[in-house]
Parts: sequence; C-alpha cells; structure tokens
Amino acid sequence: MPTPDSQPRLAPHVRRQLDRVTGGAMLLHPEGAVELSETADAIVQLCDGMRTADGIVAALAAQYEVEPAVLRADVESCLDALAARGLLGT
Repeated sequence: MPTPDSQPRLAPHVRRQLDRVTGGAMLLHPEGAVELSETADAIVQLCDGMRTADGIVAALAAQYEVEPAVLRADVESCLDALAARGLLGT
C-alpha cells in the first residue's frame, strides 16, 4: 500500500482511457477494466510517479480549495484500493 511519501504511478500493464460511449474514465489492464468515479479519476491523473501521496492530497486540496485533512482519508483509501488490485506501482 502506498505510504505518504511514496510516489504512486499506474502499474506498467495499466492505462487510463476514456470510455467512447459514456466519456467516463477507465483503467484498462490485462484482466479487465475498472470504471473510475470523477474523484478516483482526479486522483489517478495525479499518480505520475513524481508526486508523493501527500503531494497528491496537497494538489487536490489546492484545486478544490479545501484543507488537506478533509481529503487525506479519501485519497489514501483510493490509493490503497488501486494498489490492492495491482493497478499502481510506487
């Protein structure tokens, strides 16, 4: 699971793509596809391997003009879920 100072990125076998029908974001991987909520997609787009998990929280907090503490648990939960499914590398 990602730690606050890890630098999450999509695993090598995973790519983000917009669904042609719905326009929603998805993660495609050899075993299938995962539909992303708008919130999860915002997090995934920041998983560039350069930002830390804390940096992702800070970027989202700045974007949505909220305190980082408000977002931290949701971001950590999303990163944990993606990592547990093997969709993230660190």
